[in-house]
Amino acid sequence: MYVQYVLCVSVSDLRIVLVGKNESENNRVGNLIFNKNVFGKKTPQPDVDTLTERVERRNITVINTTHLLNPELRLKEITQYVSRLCPPEPHVIILVLQLNDFSQKNRDILPSVLNCFGEHAMKCTMILTTDEETRSAEHTFENEYIQEISTECGGGCLQLTQNTKHSQILQRVDEIISQGVAKETQQVSSLHEEDRRKQRRRSRSGERPYQ
Repeated sequence: MYVQYVLCVSVSDLRIVLVGKNESENNRVGNLIFNKNVFGKKTPQPDVDTLTERVERRNITVINTTHLLNPELRLKEITQYVSRLCPPEPHVIILVLQLNDFSQKNRDILPSVLNCFGEHAMKCTMILTTDEETRSAEHTFENEYIQEISTECGGGCLQLTQNTKHSQILQRVDEIISQGVAKETQQVSSLHEEDRRKQRRRSRSGERPYQ
């Protein structure tokens, strides 16, 4: 009988990248993660704003970017930006998107942007929609491009409402990390099980295992 254990992982030095188009909304999400107002104090605000704070007994670094979804940027420029942002790879990427301002061009460039963060970036990405019109839990409307990419992102889609709490964001972040660890553990277990099956087959056929 196969039993799957879901690991609960809380990283002590957490790295989160915010990717979005709207400066004020990115700042709002960053401030919600830290549970205090730290983003949005610089004038003018830089394209990349990196802050580290101690939150609930762990260090959290948030890299706040608002230009990577610009369709005018070439892939080489995006790669150069990302290479300076977050060495090593981020634990989680949060796409801060607005349903009324996410176009086909943005959707087309998104995979190239995420791939710059690493081979498995899509699996550790979640979408956070922040439209003012949808901050009431009862009010929603659709964006076909966001719907499409939400099926590809390992962290799914979360709607930011007036009642969204700091702890909910961090809980979702930890869930994404836990899912990644669980999958890696399952893959290792599968490899070990395959080795055991090969050894049993060799034993039944009278072969000696490799030394």
